[in-house]
Amino acid sequence: MKQTLSILLILAAFSLTGCVNLKPKPDTTKLYTLGPVPAPVIDSGKPDSVGIYVARPDLPVYLEGTQLKYRKSDGELKSLSAARWAESLEDGLARALTEHLVAHSSDIAVSGYYPWPYLSRETPKLHIQAHQLIAYDEGGVQMEVHWHLTKSGDRIASGQFSSADLEWRMGNAASLVAATNEAIRQLSAAIASEL
Repeated sequence: MKQTLSILLILAAFSLTGCVNLKPKPDTTKLYTLGPVPAPVIDSGKPDSVGIYVARPDLPVYLEGTQLKYRKSDGELKSLSAARWAESLEDGLARALTEHLVAHSSDIAVSGYYPWPYLSRETPKLHIQAHQLIAYDEGGVQMEVHWHLTKSGDRIASGQFSSADLEWRMGNAASLVAATNEAIRQLSAAIASEL
């Protein structure tokens, strides 16, 4: 009886191992970053330029994580499959905004940006509060931002920004990234015009 039970257990174990596929599958996920290509050289030592530090952006909670997200017409939030941000959106937005500001104006020097430390209270700090940064399933992309520049705690400049005429192709991650980059470029132009 014990021998029959042992043989049955061995046969069952062998038959179950045939159901397991241990062959590795390649990861087809594509990683995306924000910012102009090629990225400009960030020079903090320009004479007669406005030096700023780009603080951690304040983003809606639904944008946490690395998934590229869009909103359906019924309000449901969905993620694009096989596409991710290569860095957190907060890190990417701060870096990309810095790069776009530098590329947009030779009068702006950046002393640093989030997540790097803010070293001097005398350096003006740029704060970004995004009320909306979302793609819609019908093809639009919208960015609405309030920004302000402070120095030693005092507000020295501020403004509102709303992106214009941005579109993406549903399901196409590259077009979503391109539209988001264009929104950041438009934001940097609006901020640079006020500095």
